Amino acid sequence: LGLLYLNNGFYNNEQILSHDWIKQSTTLAASNQHGEYGFHIWLNTGKNNDSSIRKFPNVPTDMFYFSGFDGQSVFIIPSEKLVVVRLGLTKAPDGNYGADQFLKEIVSSIK
Repeated sequence: LGLLYLNNGFYNNEQILSHDWIKQSTTLAASNQHGEYGFHIWLNTGKNNDSSIRKFPNVPTDMFYFSGFDGQSVFIIPSEKLVVVRLGLTKAPDGNYGADQFLKEIVSSIK
């Protein structure tokens, strides 16, 4: 799914998801007051579209992600042409596994 979103809905030169769906689902939902959620997709734009207040300040603002149980996640960073999948069990009591630093190190390693 991450690659499908990264490639604007295309798989093997075939449009699987419409461009309009990709665009809408990765745009801030009007009904969200926190400014971090599109259509079932978390955004890294910052609360109320303020990029200085982002959950992942060390990762590009164009990143969006799917967040699952216990830290299982798919992160899509279009500006880096990158998809990162984490299939892990988070043991920390607060559920934090240091995702911002994790992603920062991955992005810096490919530059």
